[in-house]
Amino acid sequence: MERPEGVESACWVGNSHVAEVVTWVVPKSDRRRAIARWSLSEAKPLLEEAPNANAVSASPDGALIAEAGADMRVRIRDGVTLAERKTLRTHNAPVTGVAWHPTLPLLATASQDYTVKIWNLETEALVEEIGLFRSVPGKLYWSPDGKRLAVRTNGSADRGGISLFTPKSCTQAGK
Repeated sequence: MERPEGVESACWVGNSHVAEVVTWVVPKSDRRRAIARWSLSEAKPLLEEAPNANAVSASPDGALIAEAGADMRVRIRDGVTLAERKTLRTHNAPVTGVAWHPTLPLLATASQDYTVKIWNLETEALVEEIGLFRSVPGKLYWSPDGKRLAVRTNGSADRGGISLFTPKSCTQAGK
């Protein structure tokens, strides 16, 4: 693989690495999607082919990376090696966004099925679903205290804005 052509999503992994979904131009071939993990001390990134990757989010400690996929799945990857640890079937359409909760073992996912879901990563169970969107939800952002979830939609029906939620799963888990 020769060079990155476009960055789709990026996140910090700990204090010294950045992971991103990139499209790479392969010499005399085609374009491929990959997860790239860049280090402050290395010139070249660690690459792992990820043909379905749409977005990434790192766990608060940087040990794991969640990859949102166009194949309706989320892959949990090792934060150092990028090796796949487990795969979760999360939606009925491509997953457009993913965000790791800052303090709880929860992962929020957004999808082209017009829903946002919150998953318990210890049990792999769906704990909450939010489906009030008129446009496809995309990027997800947890508040620093983990009590609120911001969802950016990708279309004009919601004015491409941000909706704020106070998920029940976070208030119940925090008790």
